[in-house]
Amino acid sequence: MGRKAQQGLIGLVVKNRQAAMVVVNCETDFVARNDKFRSLVEKVTHTVLDKCNPQPLSSTDIPSILTLDTQSLGSLDLNSGTGNLSDLVAESIGLLSENIVLGRACLMGVKKGTLCGYTYSPSTIPPSTVAMGTYAALVHLLPAGREWEDEEAARNLGMQIGQHIVGMNPSSVGRFTETEEHQSV
Repeated sequence: MGRKAQQGLIGLVVKNRQAAMVVVNCETDFVARNDKFRSLVEKVTHTVLDKCNPQPLSSTDIPSILTLDTQSLGSLDLNSGTGNLSDLVAESIGLLSENIVLGRACLMGVKKGTLCGYTYSPSTIPPSTVAMGTYAALVHLLPAGREWEDEEAARNLGMQIGQHIVGMNPSSVGRFTETEEHQSV
């Protein structure tokens, strides 16, 4: 068994009505702040969204959710077609001289509503096409019976809800099913 990879980042990207959230672990917080590691997280997150392409369920407002474990993540082919994510991680291990592990991923696709993401990081992170942090939340907002009139306001609300979810540090989060009753707020 190799050295423990207990640090790292969560990459989160939302495109249209699809989103991917990916955990990539490393040994130290110093590497987690490194631009090369951050580039790896960005590539992994985009690859997961592009290759898995979560499709919303057509007959329901409930989002489709797909989860991937370490082995499934590692076997995904790179967008460039030059290997898979395990190969990219192995290359990064050699480059950074530190153990790196693909954690898990969650993908979501929705037919209606707005997908919003929130990441929290205690350090300043340069701009990227992928939001990165040590904590993350993905929120699906679906107004009762219609679409949002102000999409920007919906995204801001979703980000604030995500911020509260992360701040509350829940021990578990579930999703409702078609059989459960839920109320409009």
